[in-house]
Amino acid sequence: METKKQTCWFCNGTGWQKCLACNGTGKQPRFALTYPERMEERDCSFCGGKGKKPCPICGGKGYIEPIFRS
Repeated sequence: METKKQTCWFCNGTGWQKCLACNGTGKQPRFALTYPERMEERDCSFCGGKGKKPCPICGGKGYIEPIFRS
């Protein structure tokens, strides 16, 4: 049986999802260790500074293969 790959509905076929922790910027403001009254930007700890994460539905492939159960 031949199956067709369908575009992932969650990421629209990109395979990526915008990081919600940093709003896609890749940076998060944090207090400086040496001067606590100052804020500095560091890489986002959730996405590693990329601003995006692999799609949780398709795993970063961008498509979904239908599952047939018997």
